[in-house]
Amino acid sequence: NCKGFYVEYQPVVNSKNSAIVGAEALVRWSMEPYGKVPPGMFIEWMETDSSMYDLGNFVLRIALNDIKPLLEICPKFFINVNISARQLERPEFRGPVLQMLEETGFPAENLCMELTERCRDFPVEIIRKEVEFFQSHGIRFAMDDYGTGSASSDIVMNVPMDEIKLDMSFIRGIQENPKNQAMVKSIVEFANESGMSTCLEGVETEDLQDYLRSYGATWFQGYYYSKPVPIT
Repeated sequence: NCKGFYVEYQPVVNSKNSAIVGAEALVRWSMEPYGKVPPGMFIEWMETDSSMYDLGNFVLRIALNDIKPLLEICPKFFINVNISARQLERPEFRGPVLQMLEETGFPAENLCMELTERCRDFPVEIIRKEVEFFQSHGIRFAMDDYGTGSASSDIVMNVPMDEIKLDMSFIRGIQENPKNQAMVKSIVEFANESGMSTCLEGVETEDLQDYLRSYGATWFQGYYYSKPVPIT
C-alpha cells in the first residue's frame, strides 16, 4: 500500500548548453493532517523497512509511465530512478523491472538506476552481479552521492558503473574552496578517462553554472534549473 506517496521530477541538463536531457524521479509523501512530509523525515526510516521494496517498485512504475509520452517528442530523454538496498538485495527484483519495461514499452537504455547510500553496505560482489544483469538488458547505472564515503569509491572501482553523481556538498561554496575544486576536478577527470558520465548536483545560480562548466562534467542538476515538480 503506497497511499499518500507520489513522484516529482527534477530536470537533468546538458552542462554545455543547459538543455534539459533527462530527469530524476523523487518520491514524495503527503499525509493528513501533516500535509507534505519532507523526504529527509521518511526516506531513511523507510530504507530500514521491508515495505521499501514495494515503494521502490511503485516509484519505478510511475516514473516509466509518466516519462514514456515524452519520448515521442524527445527520444533520448532519460529518467534516473533511485534503487534502494531493499530492492537490490532481493533476487526477485529482476523480474518486476523487466516486466515494467515490457508493459510500458519504455526503452531500457533510457532508464538509469541510481544506487543509494544504503546499497553501499552490500558486498561488492552482490552489487556487481545485479548491476551486470541489468546492464546486459540495456539499463544504465549511476553511483549517487559519490564522494561521501569510502564504500562508494570501492563500488566505482569494482563495479562497471555508467555514471557518477557528485554529492552537492562538494559543489556548495566550491568557488571559495580550493579543496573542493581539486576533488571535483579529479573525480570528473577520473570519470571521463574511465568512460563514465558525471552529474554535478546542487547547481543553484547562473554564476555557479558558468563557473562549473570549466570542469568538463556531463550533466548538471539543481534548483537553478528547477525544483522537483509534478509531471503535469
